[in-house]
Amino acid sequence: MPRIFRVSAAIVMLPVLLSSLAGASTSNDELLKAREMVWRAWFAGDTKTLEELVPPETIVMSGGEEKWKNQADVLRTAAEFHAQGGTLVRLEFPRTEVQHFGDVATVWSSYVVETEVDGKRSSDSGRVTEIFVWQHGRWTNPGWHTDSTNDHNTYSRRDPKQGEQSMTQRNAASAEAYYKAMNDKDLAGMERRLHPDVRLVTPMEDLTGKAAVLEAAKRLMSHIKSIEVHAKFESEDQAMLTYNMDFGEPIGVCRVAALMTFKDGLIVRNELFFDTRPFEKN
Repeated sequence: MPRIFRVSAAIVMLPVLLSSLAGASTSNDELLKAREMVWRAWFAGDTKTLEELVPPETIVMSGGEEKWKNQADVLRTAAEFHAQGGTLVRLEFPRTEVQHFGDVATVWSSYVVETEVDGKRSSDSGRVTEIFVWQHGRWTNPGWHTDSTNDHNTYSRRDPKQGEQSMTQRNAASAEAYYKAMNDKDLAGMERRLHPDVRLVTPMEDLTGKAAVLEAAKRLMSHIKSIEVHAKFESEDQAMLTYNMDFGEPIGVCRVAALMTFKDGLIVRNELFFDTRPFEKN
């Protein structure tokens, strides 16, 4: 091959060769930016961004939890936290160390998270080991392991175990907040906790849909003097409350048990158990 053709071919192929050799940047700026995006996307309920950065093959492990989790668990708990009205107040990484191995990076960090739900703040802190892989020109986050230093459970996106336990507790808290809103004649507060397809089942009526349930609640609230919750229990996607609903004379106090089922963090079914005889007399 004549020399001029060899030089021309080399010039044409050079960008291709350089592109094939290009890998992840050794700078940590873009890597840590991706880390921040994943955390904040979870707390914002931004499942679209999470799907882009947390691939389907993701594996999540947490201290004290036997079951490993995956992308679906991350997306589900993020949506539930957002549906509950949860917000991120503070996110810090007091210490971060990064190791690069070609297109793979391991990020070792300590973290501090503070969140707020229904006006109540909670905090979590601990250590996290995260795996990032440079793919298609960006960092993705296909795995992590958390070790919380807190004894109590809080809603941390990096620990699905804590997320599930906390969500169960939050279901009970949301159930109680629903009746607190009813006691306060706060119809908007009740509406925020209802699923669009909510069903209300009582010994006296069976209603489906948020509008129908809220209309019934509106009529009921005009007769209620107070609601006092006595106990609450929770199990997975359900919560049960026992409470007294005071109507004043001549009905008096109605003792009620409410079995509430949650979907995406919202009340999708509320079944009430109470004695109907005082209402039949009036």
